[in-house]
Amino acid sequence: MKVQAWNCLLDCKSSVIKQQFFNRERHAQALKATIVEVTKAKWEESLIVKAIVTYFDKSSETLD
Repeated sequence: MKVQAWNCLLDCKSSVIKQQFFNRERHAQALKATIVEVTKAKWEESLIVKAIVTYFDKSSETLD
């Protein structure tokens, strides 16, 4: 019984991972977050770059 439950859990998890992997929106969100973090690290002291990154970050958020 425990083995069946464990196998079901693994199958469900792999299904979710596959769905997220093939989801273009998830990749776009990850790419945006990566660009924002790398830019922040590289140009931390530039006010103009901070303004652009903040605008880019906030404009691409989903409205909940």
